[in-house]
Amino acid sequence: MKKKEYSENIIHTIKIGVDARPFSTPVSGVGKMIHSVLFDLGKDVSFEFYLFSHKDIHPSYVNLLDLPGIRFVKGEGFFSKKGGLYFAVALPLQLSKMRLDLFWGTQQV
Repeated sequence: MKKKEYSENIIHTIKIGVDARPFSTPVSGVGKMIHSVLFDLGKDVSFEFYLFSHKDIHPSYVNLLDLPGIRFVKGEGFFSKKGGLYFAVALPLQLSKMRLDLFWGTQQV
């Protein structure tokens, strides 16, 4: 049986922002789980992930940046000095300047 395509719309890359603050410290349970998901999905050209953090990525996770679908955005300035302050003030300002389809707040459980 032949598959019939009903939509003529082109599916573009899905842009996903990720709270990457867990990647600023050595390997932990939450960070390891997020890393595993991104390591697989970051190879898929249908997705573009933007990792947002107030600090540099810890060497344990830096291999994610080698994947074609992963970008890193580091916060700067006064409001990026502490993780909570960054998430509450600086990150929303950064997100308002980007055209993301989805934001994954990884620490909001």
